[in-house]
Amino acid sequence: MYAVVLTLSGLVCAYSSVPPTKLAPKNIADQPHLLCVGTEKNGDEMRFTVLVRLKGGERKPLVDGGYLHVNDGKSFVAGSGVPPKDHPEAQRNIVLFVFAVSPKYLETSKFGFSVATLDEQALKAAPPGVGWRRYEFTLRDFPVGIAPEFGVYPREGK
Repeated sequence: MYAVVLTLSGLVCAYSSVPPTKLAPKNIADQPHLLCVGTEKNGDEMRFTVLVRLKGGERKPLVDGGYLHVNDGKSFVAGSGVPPKDHPEAQRNIVLFVFAVSPKYLETSKFGFSVATLDEQALKAAPPGVGWRRYEFTLRDFPVGIAPEFGVYPREGK
């Protein structure tokens, strides 16, 4: 596997040559991390809440910032980093991303993020880009009312 580290405007980004795992409602529960994508229509916007938790939940997952690519068909509209947040109930060891997009851009817009597959000590010793699992999904694939089998919030034992 090849890895490249890019430094842009003071940000260090790890890039792995492994393509991201494409998430959809049918495969989200089968991933090595507990992942949930919640959607809610709020006036002229669709609000997305992406939750990440380690299976077993003994510690909070290490996540790299998310990224949102907004497209209108094949035309690029905007891109933005989406910082991770800690879940309000800290004992749940969940990290979340929250963002909103106009429904007219859902068809081809994407959100992605990376979750560490190694603990913090092992990541320090690993080469750049190694020890991360990248996920990505097209926003249209998670319409309002669709949630993974284990519900909107990860539960114990799943």
